[in-house]
Amino acid sequence: MPIYRFQDYVEVYRAKAKAKDVSELSGRTGRPDLTQFVASQIVAKLAFKLEDVVVDIGCGDGTLLREIGGNYVDGYLGRLWGIVPTKEEAARVIEKLISVDRADIHISVGLAENTKLPCQFASKVVVN
Repeated sequence: MPIYRFQDYVEVYRAKAKAKDVSELSGRTGRPDLTQFVASQIVAKLAFKLEDVVVDIGCGDGTLLREIGGNYVDGYLGRLWGIVPTKEEAARVIEKLISVDRADIHISVGLAENTKLPCQFASKVVVN
């Protein structure tokens, strides 16, 4: 795992967005199996419905949103929304989602304390 030395944690995410392996965005470098395990545990605990509006704050590489959208929430009937702290990270996640044909998942830039989404937007919020 690389060591990042920055004054601001948002700069760490900008650096991670430049990593060769997009799974670096999840913070589990070289271990996409761990990211998938965590996603499966979240899915097991929440009762997702087709019409849910799910916001994943700090969505990493989008693994959880892809899992939910592929099996539980209809991305057109409901909504799947990921929040990441930098535009560089958003671009990387969007690029990955397009490559796996997931145009129904939306990614935007924001922070946990300010997602820039309207109040009462989501039926379920994940902050992992």
